[in-house]
Amino acid sequence: DNIIAFSDNNPHKCREGYKGYAVIKPDDIFHYEYDRIVIAMPHNDNKDCYIVCEAFEYLQMIGIPQNKIFLWSMKNSSANEYIGFDDLKSLYITYDESTYKSIFEQIHPKSIAITHRDYVLERCKNKKLFIYGVGCGAIRLAKYLSLMGIMVESYIDDECVGMVVDGKSVISSIDMVYEDIDKVFVMVANEKESYGISRKKFTNMGMVEDLNFTYHSEIPATKEPFYYDVNLSYSRIREEIEGFEIYGDFDNPKATKIVALGGSTTESTLLFVKGWVQFLAEILRKNNIPAVVYGGGTCGYTSSQELLKLIRDVIPLKPDIVISYSGVNDLYNIPDPTEIERHKRPFVTKFQVQFIKQIIEKLSILQYGLPVDLQYGLPVEKNPDWNKEGKGTVFYGLQNDKPASEFWIDNMRMMHALSKEFDFLFLSFFQPFRFNGYYTSSEIQDIIHSRRDPSWAPGAEGGKRWYASIKAELHKIIEEIENYNFIHNFSDIFTEYQNIYYDTTHVYERGNQIIAKKIFDTLILHL
Repeated sequence: DNIIAFSDNNPHKCREGYKGYAVIKPDDIFHYEYDRIVIAMPHNDNKDCYIVCEAFEYLQMIGIPQNKIFLWSMKNSSANEYIGFDDLKSLYITYDESTYKSIFEQIHPKSIAITHRDYVLERCKNKKLFIYGVGCGAIRLAKYLSLMGIMVESYIDDECVGMVVDGKSVISSIDMVYEDIDKVFVMVANEKESYGISRKKFTNMGMVEDLNFTYHSEIPATKEPFYYDVNLSYSRIREEIEGFEIYGDFDNPKATKIVALGGSTTESTLLFVKGWVQFLAEILRKNNIPAVVYGGGTCGYTSSQELLKLIRDVIPLKPDIVISYSGVNDLYNIPDPTEIERHKRPFVTKFQVQFIKQIIEKLSILQYGLPVDLQYGLPVEKNPDWNKEGKGTVFYGLQNDKPASEFWIDNMRMMHALSKEFDFLFLSFFQPFRFNGYYTSSEIQDIIHSRRDPSWAPGAEGGKRWYASIKAELHKIIEEIENYNFIHNFSDIFTEYQNIYYDTTHVYERGNQIIAKKIFDTLILHL
């Protein structure tokens, strides 16, 4: 009597129904209120297990919370006998790995497993592959690579030289000096030191990151180049329109034109993982809503750069809707005490300061043979000819002493004001991040994050310290959001999930699907 519906990905079953109940597609589960989803499949042997895991993986992928997925127990025919998620996890290690790997890659051709394999294959072509580290993570990595037909030459570990680990010899990092650098590739999976230390070690040997070595990561970066931008500091060059990736019905003149702004969490081509902008375009298409989505997010952009991009590049596109998915980069931008002056001018990036300094220094050396002592707003001695009075300064704008929380809110308000003047809908979403809200990470995820360079916020301890430093600003934003109906608080959208975050701010594909679905639920009220 408690059954609401059955679910199956077979469209014929969905049309026919089952015993008087509706049979719905898995993607339609979101339209129902439910307490649990029961996977009612046999799981007596390896063949059955990967079918169950396939169903479980798919439910996770479309954003079903882990704590709502159960497995019908074969031990007892009682409908109330279920296996919860913890027991379901143990099922993962009972089936044959190579069989499941094949099934997984057939079901998810654009999955992380495939992109990671392609990344490694591309860089290891005609090269020897080494793994730096001998811990459990390094051994699992070697086994994973062997399943894909990629064989590891040796492990590297200075403390275990001469040992044999999992059938492979362990050499020292010094041994790499005698290798032809152009013919080796190292996957760094050392749990005993941060990636920053490992990176320095290999670069000192003359190796180049991404060419000769990389951090072992489920989601490698695309290494797409930046280009200098005279207003925005830097930008991306795209195929169709510079600064934008385009998804959806581009050639349909009646399509709703949606522009998405933000930083790396909005940029769809930064990582080998499908972004929320792409998922949003797919959701719109599945709901028969003609739309074209312009992905204008760029790694590292703050709301100040978004505002400038809106004025310069977005308004000429004549959009119907503009979305800002942002907030974290403004909070990352809370000043380091050594850079307090630059942060008082939030429309100027560190890159611009460095770029201008190099230009002025080169001009000065060319004309006077002397370097320039360039300071913020202070006179430059022996100015080039373009400053006749000799009292020249490099002016970065008036100081702005507002805290990051106020500045982000102000930028959202200005973007909203522009939307009124230029007749488009503006929606702002204050984005979630790993230490915000009530999200809890698993022990395994903490281990993964703690292995990253602790000098960066994405390292687990570094992230916690950063969160403690910006906590007051974060609460100010959340409180202030309540005063504006065009700003939506997404800080708690992952409360019911685990293992969503790839680092402090970036999420796996499942997280991007959830973001896209939540944004769509807001958009649909206006379409």
